[in-house]
Amino acid sequence: MATLRPQWMAADFFGPRVALVGRLPLQAGPWAPQAPWLQDALSGAVLAFSGAMPTVCAASTATPEILSLLAEAGLPPPSGVLTYAHPGDYLATLVRAAAAGLRLATFHPHPPGEVDPACCAVAPDLIAALMDKARLDEILAPDRLVPRRVLADLPDDPAELLREGPAVLKVATGLPNGGGLGVRPVRTREEAALACAELAEGGHWVLERWLPFERSVCVHAGVLADGRAVYLGAAEQIFAAPFRHAGNWVDGASEVSEAVAKTVVDAAARAAARGYRGLAGFDVGFLHGGGWRILDANFRLNASSTAVLYRAAIHAATGATTLKLTQWTARDGPTLLAAARRHLRRGWLVPLSLYDPAVGSQGGPARLRGVLLAASRAEAEARGEEMARDFQA
Repeated sequence: MATLRPQWMAADFFGPRVALVGRLPLQAGPWAPQAPWLQDALSGAVLAFSGAMPTVCAASTATPEILSLLAEAGLPPPSGVLTYAHPGDYLATLVRAAAAGLRLATFHPHPPGEVDPACCAVAPDLIAALMDKARLDEILAPDRLVPRRVLADLPDDPAELLREGPAVLKVATGLPNGGGLGVRPVRTREEAALACAELAEGGHWVLERWLPFERSVCVHAGVLADGRAVYLGAAEQIFAAPFRHAGNWVDGASEVSEAVAKTVVDAAARAAARGYRGLAGFDVGFLHGGGWRILDANFRLNASSTAVLYRAAIHAATGATTLKLTQWTARDGPTLLAAARRHLRRGWLVPLSLYDPAVGSQGGPARLRGVLLAASRAEAEARGEEMARDFQA
């Protein structure tokens, strides 16, 4: 495939003498993915747009075979990759990077016991503040948010959460969070009781009104190294169940209005004024008739960030107008690599990251994340079904 150049590279957001760190902290807390193998797999997502920027990731995501696959797909070859072999080696790798004079761009705030805040390109306390769902009104006008209230305590009777009708309960925390782990629907007394039990460790919470959104779109913005906030694009979210992300559509139908884009960029600019640099994704819910509200803001690399960054380059190189971000698993890395190459060479796939469980000690399935290329959503679904059968064969 022709060389692909994303809309922006990682260095555009962080500047020189910075190492990109995609992994969660070792002490990530209960609202982020817990499986060690998945934490390692996610660390490799940064390789798709790191380029010449030094990058810290698990060795299981940066084998010669995996890097060769990404290069064949046309992605800029990452250089200066700093791999760790296992979680115990992770912090030592960060120490070596800092000792080499590199500041650390951590997408997730690491506690001081893991990373010295003075070594960070963006203050961990700032990232934590921007990620706290109870503080969204610091960067967004209240009328652009879902009607909500902050709870200092959960009620003794969970049914009290339903006093104003169906709702959504969210943990409000500066700890790493994602994947819907800190979010629960509250539409019945049973769901209210379950939400209170499962989110009891939250500390404080946000209770949002349940609104009948027709679709949810992750709208992306970035803050460049010089402090400019820019619009990056949008990706409609696919859910396997409420709050369980299963992929994204990146196409013309996923785009948003200038008003939505401006609201998101303005929020990113407010974060920039406080010292933030990097990527952000804003989850926007759309109602029947065109109304919209912002559900969440994630100041980090989001699941669909790289797909959005590559949309224009992939269209220019292949003519594909529809991208479907998804993931596949297989019993082992070589099987997954071979299947990925077949579909890459058919012009159906651009791989973005791959995890090989045979490297390192974390186990788990082999995991590929990439974008499926098509001319329409219907064609993408048909190709996806065929690819799924191949990956599972």
